[in-house]
Amino acid sequence: MPKTARKIPVVSVKSRHRADCKRRGKNRYTRCSCPKQLVWSKNGEEHRESAETCDYEVAEKRAREKMAAFERAAAGLPEPDERKSVSDAIMHFIEYKESRGYKHKSIAKLKLWFAGRFQGFCDERGLQYMPDVKRLHIEQWQNTWNGAKTTKQKILGRVVGFFDYALDHGWIPRNPARGIEPIAIGDGDLTPTIPLTEEQFTIVLDAIAKIGGQITPEQRQGFRSLNLLMRWSGLAIRDAATLERRRLLPDGDGWYKLFLRRAKTGVPVYASIPPDVAAGLLATPNSNSRYFFWDGAAANCTGKDLERVEERLVNHWGRLFRKLSEAAQLTNEFGEPLRFHSHMLRDTFAVWCFENDMSTEDVAALLGHASIQITQRHYAPWIKGRQQRLAARFQEAYKRQQQTVRISVAAAAD
Repeated sequence: MPKTARKIPVVSVKSRHRADCKRRGKNRYTRCSCPKQLVWSKNGEEHRESAETCDYEVAEKRAREKMAAFERAAAGLPEPDERKSVSDAIMHFIEYKESRGYKHKSIAKLKLWFAGRFQGFCDERGLQYMPDVKRLHIEQWQNTWNGAKTTKQKILGRVVGFFDYALDHGWIPRNPARGIEPIAIGDGDLTPTIPLTEEQFTIVLDAIAKIGGQITPEQRQGFRSLNLLMRWSGLAIRDAATLERRRLLPDGDGWYKLFLRRAKTGVPVYASIPPDVAAGLLATPNSNSRYFFWDGAAANCTGKDLERVEERLVNHWGRLFRKLSEAAQLTNEFGEPLRFHSHMLRDTFAVWCFENDMSTEDVAALLGHASIQITQRHYAPWIKGRQQRLAARFQEAYKRQQQTVRISVAAAAD
């Protein structure tokens, strides 16, 4: 028996028999109608307490409650009326994240997974208070998750964060999600990186003129500028579509520099924009002088309202990218249909950087990745190719140096 278990007193029920009770003298007999008391030993001393009832079943229940109180005290848990309910913990957690400036989309995901699915799971199993949730429960809930392995891994990270928050507030004695084995993610589980060749990118630009529907010449010009900007800056669609003109500054010889923080991660991003791309960007017609691709819909919007307007803008350009994919009719190296999407422009920029021998650290900074591990995970094949090219160059330089040494030695011998 564990040491902690020995410190928890065993509470038993005994009768205080009346003078006329037939069971007088047999205190362990509890089914009579005499008053009951709770008895336990602690530190070598016997303790007695009235059960305040003559019903042996009620007395047994109170004995169990007394032992549960001893167990909670041994584990450092608060009393039942002080315990934080699962619903209250979820509410405080989400409110805290909102106060930290989390985006509306991120808060919506937290509400879906915790206020919706986790709360429902706990309700089904009668898990009312936070200390009631054990590791086994989280593993059982995890078995109900759907989606890709990368998605499940992100959810597990949020679950660990939720219980860390509860632990920091003293609502639980330990984090039951800690120690759950991470979901194994192989290269095949990641979204494939599909960069465009120069020929494919030319086809994409030419296909802008073929997009059907109600799209004006000015919109086609703006869409072309957006594609070129994303191809040569590596910006994600949200960052590119919401780009402010003040972020683009001259950098000499027709080049421009661009500095912003990624909407997704808040990581600062610096980009150098080629002269022809910058010229097309500056010539992009727009009714709102503050932005390149945004009309006046964002005026006077803040907080969640601004996020919703941004989301509508991204969805607008997303629809155009889908139409562009239909118009371009790209094929891969095997002649199979290749669906074009906006992130391929970001991949094209990243792979171009690696093929031109830029370091992984520099590419990670250009892409605005929160850590270099993200870059390594998504672009491993091209990082390996760059390393092979560098190795070949090193070998050639070494051979030249050795040849020079041999010539010098031969000349000295003569």
